[in-house]
Amino acid sequence: MEETRSRWRIFGKALRFLFWAGLALLIVVQLWKPAHLDAVRADVVRRFQEQRKSRVIVLVHGEDTISLFGVPFGSFINMAAAFCIVCAFSEKRS
Repeated sequence: MEETRSRWRIFGKALRFLFWAGLALLIVVQLWKPAHLDAVRADVVRRFQEQRKSRVIVLVHGEDTISLFGVPFGSFINMAAAFCIVCAFSEKRS
């Protein structure tokens, strides 16, 4: 009887650990995903500039989604890119 309780206790601790580890992994992936997407975009622009041997100005107009556990529940448009474009054109004219 005592051995059965001990096995269930070990099983419960293992399930609890798996739950928290999975939750932590989901949070890390959600935090890492936007940064990875920005890095991929920057790499594509860099390669395109190298091919053309000129400066390229890119405006990426897209909605970034916010999701919890992989389920999207909100979206927004990143205005920082648009501001950078305006600044780049302003610097060229000066």
